[in-house]
Amino acid sequence: MEIATANALYRYFEELYGLNQNVIVLCGTNMFDIMDKHECHMDEIMITIPRLISYRFVRDTDKIILIQSDGLMSFANDITFLSADYFEFCLPFLIVVLAILFI
Repeated sequence: MEIATANALYRYFEELYGLNQNVIVLCGTNMFDIMDKHECHMDEIMITIPRLISYRFVRDTDKIILIQSDGLMSFANDITFLSADYFEFCLPFLIVVLAILFI
């Protein structure tokens, strides 16, 4: 593995760790408290998701399109399992989180 790939993975896992912590905080709170006390966690989640999963929302068709040439996916040639795992695990997570955020 090249140094550039290792550096990209480190940054990816660092962002993922922060996202997981913010989601855990929101899952453990009362829904009525979210707007008052946990707005900063919601902001961090909304900022972090595009950093981790490169996507574009097409307004004409109301569809989410994953960008395969940007972000972590630009290293798919160096990391053989990345494409399959990316679409298997990230896409369902992205859809659920975006649905929660747009409610």
